[in-house]
Amino acid sequence: MSNRPNAAQRGYDARWQRIRRRFLRANPICALCPNPSQVPDHYPRSRRELLEQGVTDPDEPQYLRPLCTSCHNKETAKHQPGGWAARPKRKRKPEKHLGLIG
Repeated sequence: MSNRPNAAQRGYDARWQRIRRRFLRANPICALCPNPSQVPDHYPRSRRELLEQGVTDPDEPQYLRPLCTSCHNKETAKHQPGGWAARPKRKRKPEKHLGLIG
């Protein structure tokens, strides 16, 4: 089971849904391709990064860009590999090699 907070706990509540609808109506085309926009993407920093930097309202239009679902998924994979729960990989200790036993 994931320790990831639910959408409302991450700030995507009823207020966000209103902002989302308004933003997509005002920005109907994806910023990266000619498809219809479906996702207001926090850009160039994630919502979490904006909050960590002390931004009081990370959902203001200046922090968003319109993307289609396909472009959003590609951008998220590129800029947030591993997604929300990504952690730095631990280095494994090298195993002792006993060589060939003959």
